Amino acid sequence: LECQSCQIGEGKFHCLTCSGDQTFCHPCIVKTHQHLPFHKVQQWTGKCFEDKSLEELGIVWYMGHGGQPCP
Repeated sequence: LECQSCQIGEGKFHCLTCSGDQTFCHPCIVKTHQHLPFHKVQQWTGKCFEDKSLEELGIVWYMGHGGQPCP
């Protein structure tokens, strides 16, 4: 599967919360979900999709300062 955002990476991730059947590579799923911390993301294992937390994908959600780390 090809990433439907960049058309370069392998589309191993999809979001159950977002509408549609889009698949994304790791960098694109992180980019598209940086400000959607409550969405439910899954990763293709080669046999099935398994739940992945956005934290496991490397997303850090900053609550203040416009989504940026504290100065």
